[in-house]
Amino acid sequence: MKGRFVAVLLMACGGTQPSPAPVSLQPCALGSFTLQVPVDHGFALAAGEDACLLVDEREEATLVSFATLASDAEGAPRLESDPRRFWQESGLLGEDLRFTGRGELEWLGEATRVDRFVATPEGLPPRAGFALASRRGSSYLLVLGLHAPGAGTNLEGLLSQVGTAGD
Repeated sequence: MKGRFVAVLLMACGGTQPSPAPVSLQPCALGSFTLQVPVDHGFALAAGEDACLLVDEREEATLVSFATLASDAEGAPRLESDPRRFWQESGLLGEDLRFTGRGELEWLGEATRVDRFVATPEGLPPRAGFALASRRGSSYLLVLGLHAPGAGTNLEGLLSQVGTAGD
């Protein structure tokens, strides 16, 4: 799991750059689940096997990563009992991860818990962001948003516009 997220993050922050796309809803295939992600001017969507990355090309290391994790995968039970511990133990957000708040947002038609944080993920400058996990059948949809601390982004608001194929 960590390898897939790190690869997606590195792709956005210095590797292969996704090409810009017109304003549209674009598919993000996550196993048997397909999201429809809004891609506005200045954003690009990069899709890989079971993971997608929405990048704000105007801001360094500002992105939203979408991935899946099987509910029987190592660490997955933590997503139900203690999501913050899951994110800490995953190592995805670096060793200096500090949670700064908790709330709810509308995600795929449901109120979903979101944890906000500041951290320094490996290979990136310090970032603020949010993390959420939503159980869908036999998998979790994992969403990780990163932006510059104090930046006026609306990445969480963007999530309310994400739909599923067939919406």
